[in-house]
Amino acid sequence: MSGTSKNTVSGLRQRVFSLVSSGSGSATNRVFSIFIGALIILSVTIIIINTFDLPEEIIALDYYIQVVITIIFTIEYALRFWVSDLLKPELKPGKARLHYVFTLGSIIDLLAFLPFWLLVFMPLDTFILYFLGAFRVLRIMRLLRIGFYSNALAVVGSVLKSCAKMLVSTLLLLLLLMLVASILMYNAEHAAQPEAFDNALSGFWWAMQTITTIGYGDIYPITVLGRALGVVIAMLGIGMIAIPTGIISASFVAYGKSLRKED
Repeated sequence: MSGTSKNTVSGLRQRVFSLVSSGSGSATNRVFSIFIGALIILSVTIIIINTFDLPEEIIALDYYIQVVITIIFTIEYALRFWVSDLLKPELKPGKARLHYVFTLGSIIDLLAFLPFWLLVFMPLDTFILYFLGAFRVLRIMRLLRIGFYSNALAVVGSVLKSCAKMLVSTLLLLLLLMLVASILMYNAEHAAQPEAFDNALSGFWWAMQTITTIGYGDIYPITVLGRALGVVIAMLGIGMIAIPTGIISASFVAYGKSLRKED
């Protein structure tokens, strides 16, 4: 009986894994993915609708729909956690589940429904209620879950992952450029306009505006040296912003070539 029970549980786990795992490619998983995607869109739609002035009956109906959706997403998370060790068979079940808990998809799911249950079951004061209530907006992160059920968005994720190190290096270089620009501009403009450039962080704010070509106009150089620095930094900023675009484009081209070779 014990062996039969274990086989039954093992078979059930395999069926659940085939249902919830986007990599299984089963027909039931495709149906499940469409169902979850529809719930994601419905949940975000409710968030948008609730920002309007609505009759109390509609507000109550929205709340009950949110409860049902939250229960479904909680069950989905529990099922994914239960079979998550099958994703990493080379690891022990405990470590495999722990690895799943800290994946991006798991964190998105958890942040999407956990604040709701905290507000329902925990006796909290008004400040904490408002604080956790603000986290309800994280339910909109469920939209990111669509990427786990869409092949097209999965390709984007793979490309970004392949060039992640280069993108991070570019970001660090951009931050370094902004820091240097901030210090230089502070020294060039502080004497002329101490209220605008009262510290190096003021220069950092200006550098961010200039390098990203936003240019709010709330702070800008007025001295000859400051304007000369502004021209140089603006030109460097254009080049720095273009670098990530080139990296991502090259990664897409490389990904396409690898797919053609496999075909």
